Amino acid sequence: MNLSVELSDANINELKAFLGRVKGGAIPNAEALDGFFAALACCPDLVMPSEYLRVIQSGATSDGDVVFEHIDEARRFTELTNRQWNRVNQQLDREEVYLPLLLEDAEGNVRGTDWAKGYANY
Repeated sequence: MNLSVELSDANINELKAFLGRVKGGAIPNAEALDGFFAALACCPDLVMPSEYLRVIQSGATSDGDVVFEHIDEARRFTELTNRQWNRVNQQLDREEVYLPLLLEDAEGNVRGTDWAKGYANY
């Protein structure tokens, strides 16, 4: 598993499906996840996966938490989130322009609202 490979559109849709299982959570989609990871990457303290995965997987109530059907799903979710974490960190570590993951809404507009909400959740 190469954790430095950028997520494809299919991977983003897969991650979106996993995050869509969380009911009332702080990170509802891949765009919000990107904003959340950007905030964590800018933080002066190292935030461990055990800390940020709790935020990503938790719903408004314990009944809303993401539930995996089998261990392979949990592994896949972890792989996709780690790849996105690495992409954000690598991009911010380089002396280049950071390009956030911004997705089109149902009307085809790119607003960045979910990214900002993800960033603000840190």
